[in-house]
Amino acid sequence: MKQINFNDKRILKSLLDKTKTVFIEKAFKYVQHPDFEEGKGFEEVDKPCKYKKGEIYEVVWKKYSKHKYFKKSNGEAIPLENFGLGMSEILDDNLFNKNLGKVKITKIEKIEIDINTLWFDTKVGKLPFSKDMYGWNEPCRRISKSIGDKSPEDMFKRIEEMANLSEARPFYLISKEWIK
Repeated sequence: MKQINFNDKRILKSLLDKTKTVFIEKAFKYVQHPDFEEGKGFEEVDKPCKYKKGEIYEVVWKKYSKHKYFKKSNGEAIPLENFGLGMSEILDDNLFNKNLGKVKITKIEKIEIDINTLWFDTKVGKLPFSKDMYGWNEPCRRISKSIGDKSPEDMFKRIEEMANLSEARPFYLISKEWIK
């Protein structure tokens, strides 16, 4: 089964309690420019979304870790040699298995994000979700919560770690529903 990998402990709680229903994926990549030899460097090109609407994926914490169990408090691995008899009671309260469950992709939207704004394409043009004189607008607060961040500020900070947001960059906003 295809997997969706997460490893950012800032969103761990929302993964464990299954309130994370949206995630963001870059819709661009950098490739070597054809004239690289002449000092052209790299250029940004579109990247197709690797997820498909309607498909089911397994959600995994730290996919490439050799460890199977992690601490709920901080997402750090627990080596298997630390497990002994009677660990099942401790597991439920303090640890979790790296396989967090299955999700179905329900919607994929291509949006643009810059330093403080989510730009959505609509029939009448680009619609900004951002901060105004009254604070962050409701859609921006709702999106940041569904992504697993505590606030829009946290969301933009985390996204900026993925890409330079000094100018608008394309991203996929991918909605999912947890399967019981």
